Amino acid sequence: MLLANAARNGVLIKGGTYLEQAGSLKAIAFDKTGTLTKGEPAVTDIIALYEYSNEEVLQMATNLEIRSEHPLAVAIVNEAKSKGIVPEPIEGFSSITGHGAQGISQGKPVYIGNVRCYSSGYR
Repeated sequence: MLLANAARNGVLIKGGTYLEQAGSLKAIAFDKTGTLTKGEPAVTDIIALYEYSNEEVLQMATNLEIRSEHPLAVAIVNEAKSKGIVPEPIEGFSSITGHGAQGISQGKPVYIGNVRCYSSGYR
């Protein structure tokens, strides 16, 4: 009954054993995408590096992510919209399945995705 009720409320539990095991946990860690509290990812912080401002980073990310339906891409585009940032054209766009995307934004190469995208030679 508990599992069925949880499922009706959007919580997927693969079996009662997992509930029993949860009772013995001493610590638990969750990611910070907002998926646990709001049901959808949301941008919470932007940390710009080097000479870029937070707005410039969000602009470049939005230029790439506007083409994606990935939940994290949608979160980035929504954040940009809330700040009045309008996507700009991207040149040489390519999606790198399982890693991210790349293109040329404002004359500069831009990569978005996990660190393996950049470090594994997808350029």
